[in-house]
Amino acid sequence: MATWVPGGTHGKPIPGGVPKFKIYGPATSKEGLAISVLTVHSIYYYLNFGTKRHAIKPKTGGVLRFRTRGRGSYRPKTRQGRLTSTAGGPVGPWVYARSVDHPGNWGRGWDITITEMTSKRSALSKIINAEIRNALGSTGQAARVSR
Repeated sequence: MATWVPGGTHGKPIPGGVPKFKIYGPATSKEGLAISVLTVHSIYYYLNFGTKRHAIKPKTGGVLRFRTRGRGSYRPKTRQGRLTSTAGGPVGPWVYARSVDHPGNWGRGWDITITEMTSKRSALSKIINAEIRNALGSTGQAARVSR
């Protein structure tokens, strides 16, 4: 989200601005310590889980205004299974229409990606710490230094 701008892309602001997240925890669970990160912002939900094909109509009864070079010309800034973002957005001339049949979008699955990355890091960290303890002995005193 570091590259997200509240003003949006090409004058189309993000509804409600950039998502805000609340962090709860750490809390103890049977698996260990847990941290919950929550948001109620719809844009995160749509990007994480994706959307089905749907019609878009203007709220005020006017026309829609958007940039396009035709089907497939929009380049998303984020990709499925990645937590990074790249340059992207709409390209082409401004187009006006009374309604649009949006093809929907693929969910990015950030919640799954973060969970997988965290569990892999946790498992790796446990293995490394176990090897360090084995190398230093049960107390690990040799690794401590005074400051």
